[in-house]
Amino acid sequence: MFVDWIATIAGIGGLVTGTISLAVTLREKRRTVKVALGWGIDPTYQKTSGIVLLITVANTGYQPVTLNGARLHIRGVTEALTAVKPWTNRQLPMNLQPGGTFATSISSEVLLEMVRARAHRGRIPMRAVVETVFKDFKSSRVVLNTSRLEELVAFVKGSAGYGRFKEFITPMGSIGMKSFDDLARYVHTLARQGFDIREIPEIAGDA
Repeated sequence: MFVDWIATIAGIGGLVTGTISLAVTLREKRRTVKVALGWGIDPTYQKTSGIVLLITVANTGYQPVTLNGARLHIRGVTEALTAVKPWTNRQLPMNLQPGGTFATSISSEVLLEMVRARAHRGRIPMRAVVETVFKDFKSSRVVLNTSRLEELVAFVKGSAGYGRFKEFITPMGSIGMKSFDDLARYVHTLARQGFDIREIPEIAGDA
C-alpha cells in the first residue's frame, strides 16, 4: 500500500513537471508583436513639416519575427494604405529579434492628401496593421482629426523656433508623443519659448 502511494505521488510529480515543461516550451515558441500608433516629429522629412504619424513595432515574444510590411486602415476607405516611408520600405522584409523594435512614419501632408482624395474630413478612426510571415498584428484605434492636423501643419511652417528644433534633432532621429494633444502642446511651447535639450522627448528609433 505504501509503495502504491509512492508510485502515485511520483506519477503526479512527473505529470506536473511535464506540464510545466510543456508550458515553458510553448511560451518560448510564442511570437508576439505589439503595434502602436502615435504622433511625432521626424526631421528626415526636410521638404514637409516633419509632423508625422508614427508606427512602432516591438517584438515582445520569444522568437524572431519577419516583418513584411505595414498598412494603415482608415474607416471609410476600402483599400488599405501603405504605411511605410519610401526609404524605410527598402528595409523590408526584415528580421526582428526578441526585444527588438522597428519604427516608421507617414508624413502628415501625405496622410491628409490620402484622406482628402477620398473626400473624408472630420474625425476619422484608423489603425496600423503589420504583416508578418505568421499573421497580421494590429494596433489600437487612433482618431485622426483632420482640421486640427491641418492647423498644426500650417502653424509649424511659419514657426522659426520649430524650424531650429527640427534641425537640431536631425542627427538624433524622430521623437514620439503618446497623443496628438501632447504633440500640439509641445510644438506650441517650442514656438513660444524655444527648447531645452534636457526636455526633449524620447527618440522614437529608426522611424
